Amino acid sequence: MYAFNEVKGHLARLLATENLIVENRAVETASFNVETRTLVLPLWERAEDIVYDLLVSHEVGHALYTPQEEWKVPYPHLPQSYVNITEDARVEKLMKRRYSGLTKTFFNGYKSLHTQDFFELADDDLSTYSFIDRINLHFKVGNFVSLPFNETEKPFVEKVRDAETFDEALKIADEIFKYVKEENERKQEMLKDLPTPDRSEEFEGGNTPTESSDEEPTSDAEPPFTTEEYNKIKESVENDEKQEVTKSEKTGGTTYEDLDVKTDDIFTKNISDLNNEQSTGSPIYMELPKINLDNLVISNSEIYKMITEYWTEEQRRLKESNPKYDSTKLFTTIDATFAQFKKSAQKEVNYLVKEFECKKSADAYARATTSRTGILDTTLLHTYKYNEDVFKKVTVVPDGKNHGLIFVLDWSGSMQHQLLETLKQMYNLLWFCKKCQIPFEVYAFTNEYKIRTRSMDEVKNMNPVDSIKANQFNIPEEFSMLNLFTSKVRTAELNEQMKFIYRIAHGFSHSFYDVHYSYPYALGLSGTPLNEALTSLDAIIPQFKQQNKLQKVHCIVLTDGEAQCSKMNSVVKRPWDDDSYMGTRGIGQRVILRNRKNGHSYTFNDWWGNHTKSFNRYIKDQFPEVNLIGIRVCATRDFSSFLRDGLDQECKQYEKILNEWRKSRAVAFDGYGYNKQFAIASSALNNDTEFEVKEDATKAQIKRAFGKSLKTKKMNKKILSEFISMVA
Repeated sequence: MYAFNEVKGHLARLLATENLIVENRAVETASFNVETRTLVLPLWERAEDIVYDLLVSHEVGHALYTPQEEWKVPYPHLPQSYVNITEDARVEKLMKRRYSGLTKTFFNGYKSLHTQDFFELADDDLSTYSFIDRINLHFKVGNFVSLPFNETEKPFVEKVRDAETFDEALKIADEIFKYVKEENERKQEMLKDLPTPDRSEEFEGGNTPTESSDEEPTSDAEPPFTTEEYNKIKESVENDEKQEVTKSEKTGGTTYEDLDVKTDDIFTKNISDLNNEQSTGSPIYMELPKINLDNLVISNSEIYKMITEYWTEEQRRLKESNPKYDSTKLFTTIDATFAQFKKSAQKEVNYLVKEFECKKSADAYARATTSRTGILDTTLLHTYKYNEDVFKKVTVVPDGKNHGLIFVLDWSGSMQHQLLETLKQMYNLLWFCKKCQIPFEVYAFTNEYKIRTRSMDEVKNMNPVDSIKANQFNIPEEFSMLNLFTSKVRTAELNEQMKFIYRIAHGFSHSFYDVHYSYPYALGLSGTPLNEALTSLDAIIPQFKQQNKLQKVHCIVLTDGEAQCSKMNSVVKRPWDDDSYMGTRGIGQRVILRNRKNGHSYTFNDWWGNHTKSFNRYIKDQFPEVNLIGIRVCATRDFSSFLRDGLDQECKQYEKILNEWRKSRAVAFDGYGYNKQFAIASSALNNDTEFEVKEDATKAQIKRAFGKSLKTKKMNKKILSEFISMVA
């Protein structure tokens, strides 16, 4: 239901032609805050679509045209209900004038309400309704009921119809109120002067006077009122008095200033009944906090200063414990492995560069325009008899856009055994970017670094958000983004840094007995704050674009699973505490993520594993020029459920994608809120792409090894080619 309400929220913003903040809450009536530009709409879950559209259009009309000013100063005696009626008629007229299509919406909406007897008019004589009630009905359901107005009343109705400004609506409301007040007072006086019903019968029926009367009846005497006229006047006055008494019970006094409007009260009551009593309650609107990048991002220089110092100290310690030990050979074996990988990877890197240049050139050619210059081409003059096109042409090839890549790397414990192979895939892309001079940044998300390198007081002073407020997405103090790699450093320095991280990842993926060196505890694997990392892109992307003067940014998220349970800030007040404090609460289906800048909102469900979809959509809408790409390292047994959860709805391509996965162990599809979601089997990553066999291998072994190598290369090329197509 919340999703439906959010759609109607989009309708409100479109009608208002501005990014209103639209909130759907369990309130009785709509309201609008002119300062914050916040339109609060009731849930109205029981309303028909056409009625909902009517109500939304009506409230947007008030947001656009009704000023939030203190009008009671010049009209202290004027009841709010009178102003409501004249102003409702004005804003609905202006909305229909502004959007001609709303004429049908208002007509059909009020028709539906009349059919449902929203104003409770069934079997009533409308001529007995008060003047202000008849005006209200006239401008709402006047197309479906006949409402009588005498010659004195018609000019008032015309003034309500013709009101263009709020001041005019106030003025006519005041005039109507004074007229109704005078009419009520006149009726009261008339009622006092009326004979009793028994006396009126004497005039009407020619009955004999009462015994106490000494006057002789006059045969031609005219009674002042017939019984019917008397009853009508009395009924009218009694109705007015009943309204006054009802209102006085609420306010404690009986005054004309507090006079109610029957139809307005009934309509308000019935509209409030459209709210579902069984509803789970108002949604909670959550917003992203303002990120402090200085506290969030651990700089590239700090990371490698820490790593260098750690391994320098370890080599010193080993030397002290064993003077004969050559500590310089501590990383000899693993560094040789890295060098071998780097050399073998150049084939794939060159392939990527070639693919990129070809696709970029093809795209530029497709966008090229050719035009005649008006200058004769002398080489074509001999063809003038059969060729009219003898003018020189100029071809304009538009410049390509400046591209940049941001990598977000999962640095969680579950990545332990596939982190090294994931890094290898990413290293290929980094070397590709370096060769093509494409700016890039690599961030690893973690909850470990700060608490391993700083005191708790320092961690608290390094909060990644500027300020903590209620109903904000919670980003823990210890969360950080490690700037592992950057295009800003020289190639030699980049390769050195890549070698360092290669060592650490190799240590994670191998047993204690296979690795003879340790790694810095600050770079230990943590939980999976994936959603926190995605929300931090709200600040990282603009900075990255500005620093590198980019037009197009590609964000690549590499992970092996769902995000950990995320939370939002919430004020907590326990019964046994005097004061409240800022705590956290879980994010469920009642929570709606709101973007104040573009007016978009995003719903969640109760399974926190699917929350990443909403955060991804937020980033995509916030930055339309950004390609958000997911690369999921997936266990073969988990792919089926991963695919099913990732598809936004029942997808006809489900079986097709699943079959492709079974064949190649690598697919790309639209899902999880990404522009493109790539899935690669973790088992496939562990396959060595190099064709290697033993010297005494049989023909069958050579054939299998060659086929395995070819299949892996084919998979990698397919995935990388599709990825490069998006970049180019």
